[in-house]
Amino acid sequence: MSKYNLEARYFVLENLRKLDDMLLDTLWQLFTQICKFWQTTDKPEAMKSDFLIFISNRIEIDVRYLAEYVNYGEVIRELTDELGEAAAFRRLFTDTAANITPAFTNLARAKQLVVNELIALNLALGGFKTFGDPTVAQGVPLNYPGYIGGMNLRDNTPYRTIAD
Repeated sequence: MSKYNLEARYFVLENLRKLDDMLLDTLWQLFTQICKFWQTTDKPEAMKSDFLIFISNRIEIDVRYLAEYVNYGEVIRELTDELGEAAAFRRLFTDTAANITPAFTNLARAKQLVVNELIALNLALGGFKTFGDPTVAQGVPLNYPGYIGGMNLRDNTPYRTIAD
């Protein structure tokens, strides 16, 4: 077998294979801020087990995700020190400069490889169903203009049905 067909090993990351509690708390804070910012749910705790499985699976599938999570932790820490917590998350969610391609800045990598994926996870876990819900968002129901997928279960749809 050729060497280029072997699984790539990232020796630098071998000692970082496990998330520490502080980094996991930082990622969970991001997820709850996503729920708050877009008013998708007032009970994100119901999604925590799926969130933890998602993070764990990402690292298991590609260990480079751990480096991206560490990078995100450093970026949000710097932004919070510089701008304060609310402004830091607002910038992280809305800064168009972070959408550059390829993502070569730490901010762009954090936005595209961590924040955007957790936004999609939030929507897939049920945030789509409550996006713009008057009881959660304090306004008129809105249609989410992006893609949403999930399990095809009659009683557990991640979106509002006609009956809702």
